Amino acid sequence: VAEILSLKCSPAINTAAPLLSVLGLSVFFSCMMTVTNAVLQAYGKERLPLVSMLVGSMVKIVLSYALIGIPQINVYGASISTFACALVVSAINYSYIKKCAPDVASPFKLFFCSLVASALAVAVGGAIYFLAIARVGVSPWLTLLAVVITAMAFVVIAIKIGAFGKDDILLLPGGEKIYVTLKKANLIQK
Repeated sequence: VAEILSLKCSPAINTAAPLLSVLGLSVFFSCMMTVTNAVLQAYGKERLPLVSMLVGSMVKIVLSYALIGIPQINVYGASISTFACALVVSAINYSYIKKCAPDVASPFKLFFCSLVASALAVAVGGAIYFLAIARVGVSPWLTLLAVVITAMAFVVIAIKIGAFGKDDILLLPGGEKIYVTLKKANLIQK
């Protein structure tokens, strides 16, 4: 880690890093956009995400055009407009969910539990990855192992904190088999 931090950055990295940090803010809302789209589609409202995506795309185009033209903002306008697009789509989808599926509309269940499960899973996977690097060094197999452990940790944590349950699992392709497997492993109680 110390070697990585001590490296001098190229001009491309010096330009890209701030752009990616601004763009990184949109990752959460991009994930929520995907989740809310899936919820609406599961409730048979597949056209509503198209409307919200159209509105979000219009927001992105208008903001990109307006912000990139400002010299002080310049290329950062693309990252800002991406964030605004994901935020708008998520907000519109959430309002649709409140109307179409009020039993799913708990923001705590829909957003906070998913965020907590994701953060804890990344912490587990990251800790295992960095501990393993310290012992055996960097390896592509180690990266793959950390990703698999992170995904498994997410599933276990999400079930345990109530981010999703039996009904959600049964909506997945092959959901019945997944549910039976999780029940046999004592990861889900219902």
